[in-house]
Amino acid sequence: MKVMVAYNGFEAQAALAYGVNKANETGGELIVFDILRRTYFLDIDNGAPPEKDAFQGTLRVKKDTLIHRSGRKILTTFVFAVLDTCDDILSYAGQAQADLVVLPPEYEELLEKACCLVDVV
Repeated sequence: MKVMVAYNGFEAQAALAYGVNKANETGGELIVFDILRRTYFLDIDNGAPPEKDAFQGTLRVKKDTLIHRSGRKILTTFVFAVLDTCDDILSYAGQAQADLVVLPPEYEELLEKACCLVDVV
């Protein structure tokens, strides 16, 4: 099973722990999708969002990392992304062929749009 966790900081600690446990239980892979939104980045001088060009190539992927859990090694991919909308989470889940997406409650609205199983934790 390929488990993707939408991680947006402290609020998603429970979702991350749940996703790690699911990947461990199933002997599957884990994708940690670390989220930043464009709106988090403001031009300090005028409070406006920076130019769109500043975000070219904002998706960064670190593959084939191993997390050790209960004596098992979980193959993990870390994805660092700046998002325009929450829908980008599901787009990446589809591209990555995730079997389960674990979301913190902030992203609960994605349940009705999901392309696979979704757990909100």
